Amino acid sequence: MVDGRPRRVRLRELVEVFPDRDAATRYFADVVQNRRQPSAKRVVAAQRLLAGGDSGRRVQRALEQAAKDTDPQVSRAAADSLRGLQEKAAGTAR
Repeated sequence: MVDGRPRRVRLRELVEVFPDRDAATRYFADVVQNRRQPSAKRVVAAQRLLAGGDSGRRVQRALEQAAKDTDPQVSRAAADSLRGLQEKAAGTAR
């Protein structure tokens, strides 16, 4: 119901099924850089890379490239995730 009126909605949920964390990292690093993927999926990939806990060079390169993307949503999400990785790294270095 929206404003007292029945509305039809479609819900899509991403269900992650990967054999290990490295496979998930590879997948999301590929998706965030792939301009053929929908923007929303690339934004989610950037967020998953931050949440995945891997701050290796592959993740950093993928986010750095996506942060330069012409799609403002993707570039913003990638830059935010990259900043989050840097903050995590600075926190663990202390």
